[in-house]
Amino acid sequence: YPEYVPQLLRAMTESTPANGTASPALLDPLTERELDILSLIAQGQSNRQIADALFISVGTVKGHVNHIFSKLDVQNRTQAVIRARELELVEV
Repeated sequence: YPEYVPQLLRAMTESTPANGTASPALLDPLTERELDILSLIAQGQSNRQIADALFISVGTVKGHVNHIFSKLDVQNRTQAVIRARELELVEV
């Protein structure tokens, strides 16, 4: 598999800052819509409020929230906001 080695080395170099500590990153990045919803969650909005603000159904919001939880590897909204702040996905 020598053809993959340069690609792996580049990926490792790009994700590791000069001080040698690995920066937190997502294997599966959030979509723009998921980032919008995460931002509204961080503002304390309910699923209904998010649905109304984005002109989508509550069911669609719930689906996005589940994807966000999965991608951030969290179990609830509070953990999602904390993780998002750690990853600098939402403003503090």
